[in-house]
Amino acid sequence: GMADPHYKSEEALDFSFDFSGWFNCAIAFQEGRMRDGGAQRLVEYGLHQFFVKQDEGKVGELVDKICGHYATHKFKVARLWGEPRGHDAKADTPETLFQQIQKRFIRNGWKVEIRVKPGQVKAHRERNYYMNDVLAEQTPALPILRLNDQTCKDAIIAMQVTSVKGDFQKDKSNESNRDFPQEQATHFTDLIDYYFAQKHGWRTSRKANRPALTASVN
Repeated sequence: GMADPHYKSEEALDFSFDFSGWFNCAIAFQEGRMRDGGAQRLVEYGLHQFFVKQDEGKVGELVDKICGHYATHKFKVARLWGEPRGHDAKADTPETLFQQIQKRFIRNGWKVEIRVKPGQVKAHRERNYYMNDVLAEQTPALPILRLNDQTCKDAIIAMQVTSVKGDFQKDKSNESNRDFPQEQATHFTDLIDYYFAQKHGWRTSRKANRPALTASVN
C-alpha cells in the first residue's frame, strides 16, 4: 500500500496497547500539525493497527509484528501507553506485560520508554466525556485524532460500532463473543481512549488549573 504521508521515520513512535488473554492489539501513533481555519491544531495520527489472536501468540508476537513492520524505521525509539493493567504482576511470570513488551522491543533493537503509569485510568464516565470532546474537535487545546483509513480499518470500524450504555460503560458484549471479529470489538477504542487520556488529559484537566480552595495561612 501507499506510505502514510504523516509517517516520519526519523521521529519516535508512540504505541498504545490493549490486552485481553486472547486478543492483544496496538496502534502506532505520531504527532503532527493540521491547519484548522487560521490556527494550527495538534493531531495524533494513527498510522497502523496491529493485533494477534490467541492462536497466533501473545504480546511477544505482537511486538515482533510491530518491529517487522517498522524494520526500516530510522529512529527506533518506542514510547508505550495503554491499558494500565499491563503493569499488573501475573501469577505465572515474574514480568508484567509492559516489561515483556519492553524486553521484546529491546531484543528487536529498539529503545523503549514505558510512559503509562500503573493505575493511570479514569472512570468510564470521565473518559467518555473526554473522548467525546476529542472526537467533536471543537476544543482547540485538544488534539485531533486521524486514523489511516487503509492501515487502521478495523480500528475505524470499532470506533463506529462501539455503543455506549447509559451508565457510560461501553457495551463490551462483543469482547466475550468469540464468534465476533475481535479486531472490530471495543479493544481498539480502549487503547485510543487510554492513549489520549494518558498523553493529553492534562490539557483540559480542571485539576491542573484549579486554584487552591484555601489560601495558605503563614
